[in-house]
Amino acid sequence: EVEEGTTLAGLAGLAARRFAGGGERGRLVLEGLLEREGLSSQVIPELGIVLLHCLTGGADCPALGLAVPRGGVFTDPRLRGSRACVILLMPPGAPPERLELMGCVSSALVADEAFLAAVKGLGGSPRELLGGVLRGFLDAYIARNWKG
Repeated sequence: EVEEGTTLAGLAGLAARRFAGGGERGRLVLEGLLEREGLSSQVIPELGIVLLHCLTGGADCPALGLAVPRGGVFTDPRLRGSRACVILLMPPGAPPERLELMGCVSSALVADEAFLAAVKGLGGSPRELLGGVLRGFLDAYIARNWKG
């Protein structure tokens, strides 16, 4: 949980501290997230979420996080009433399977209404529903790639 007045830069800073700590790695995460935002807004008002994601040398492994405002809705005007911020970080050079996995999580935010509702704090457990998304990905991956 974060303060409802948290800004986009504040959310990016939170991600940098939480997943990379201080120093150079944190700076790389922060810069990567803000650069991505500069290319195209990551605020998705039609879904009611902010999606902060990037490839960054500040991440030594894939990272997934969720920040929700204590008051239920972010009040910063730039966040346009979003109810949650999903954070996805991936190190450069990650295997294609890991990139595909993170893409699967992003896609589930659009395709799986129950998952999206849970992420926004509107019912259900985000962790449990994420488990279902990941199981679906792994089942499909094994079906495509199993040689045995």
